[in-house]
Amino acid sequence: MTITKTQWQIFLCTFELFALVSGSKFLPSLVMFLLIGSMIIDLEWSPKWRLGLSKSLGEGWRNFWKYPPFWAMWGLWIVGALSYFWSEDTQEWANFFRIKLPFLALPLVFASMPAFRRRTLYTIFTIGFWVICGSTVYVWVKYLQDFEAINAQLFQGKCLPTPINYIRYGLTLAMALLIAIQIIKDKFTIKYAWEWRLNIILGIYLLGFLHVLAVRSGIFTFYGAAAVWCVVEILKVKKYYLLGWLVVAGISLPTMAYLLLPSVQQKVAYSQYDWKMHKEGKGNDYSDSDRIRSLDIGWSIIKENPILGVGVGDLERVKDEKFAEKYPAGTIAKLPHNQFVFTWASLGLVGLLGLMLGLLVPLFYQKNYKNTLFLAFNVATFLSFMVEYTLETSIGVAFFILFELYILNYLKGEKA
Repeated sequence: MTITKTQWQIFLCTFELFALVSGSKFLPSLVMFLLIGSMIIDLEWSPKWRLGLSKSLGEGWRNFWKYPPFWAMWGLWIVGALSYFWSEDTQEWANFFRIKLPFLALPLVFASMPAFRRRTLYTIFTIGFWVICGSTVYVWVKYLQDFEAINAQLFQGKCLPTPINYIRYGLTLAMALLIAIQIIKDKFTIKYAWEWRLNIILGIYLLGFLHVLAVRSGIFTFYGAAAVWCVVEILKVKKYYLLGWLVVAGISLPTMAYLLLPSVQQKVAYSQYDWKMHKEGKGNDYSDSDRIRSLDIGWSIIKENPILGVGVGDLERVKDEKFAEKYPAGTIAKLPHNQFVFTWASLGLVGLLGLMLGLLVPLFYQKNYKNTLFLAFNVATFLSFMVEYTLETSIGVAFFILFELYILNYLKGEKA
């Protein structure tokens, strides 16, 4: 048996999707470290282990600069790195730099790898989809162990127990469903014909589960991205009557979820109550009110520091000061729950430009947006940015950059 360097890298790409939903704080970093290491060290088994300095390192560096989507993604970290010079709290800046390191290293890794074939990409995504479906068992076990108490907590704005942060988990489910739509539409199977029917069943199950979980950002992201995917595919085949059915599905599915699922009913009731408390000025300790206040404070910081921001190292401190000035003592002070506001407040217009380059260059280069799954993924990313600071957590960075690079590594070969 022979194990090549490329096979080892593909294995790591696949295993990382398991690591990210495993709940382990150590495993995702370990797999990413091994993936980065595979760029530097050649590892093969044929028929014994062989280790050595990579012979393709220089070629990978040259390929990196030849493919703009890879180096454009450096815009997502380089301005933050430079903000060291206008951040007083260098320890907080160092934490930011650590979280963003994958944006520095992983584009170089994928530049040194051979382009994925369609079958390779779909195999990675299919296994990842199955793994994410399997991770829902953890949620069911915890939910059924304490059904009544957890339902009561939902009304208080809390969520079902999840293997990772519930917001990130909801967004992960949304992306897994987009993958399911694509592989089902293309009738892809790894080996057996029955896998296609299995993927349909799992896709329906995961759609239902997303509503049971009732993470609003995940539901919002999925429906928005799925709608774009469907519209694009309908326009491609010119079956415009299907747009009517799409509208019907978009209305009926959420309605059925509300009528049938207690978790959705509780979330809707909580949102209405939260909004009522916010309008009455009693929204402290309510999640939606906290988000609105965080955006208000974020905008205040932007108006005072529009060009360079306050520096990513000092955003936490400045945010606390602004909350103390504007809101009563004891008010929960959260960072801006919007990636664009967060970036603008911390890094100014310069940082916002870097963020937009990192998002738009990969999408528009050689009309990559014509790949429907890549377009849908970017729409999902944009929608998540509207309600979360997705790229300010390690797991948010990992999910974004891995899905982005997986598809880009396929597209670079398709358009070569």
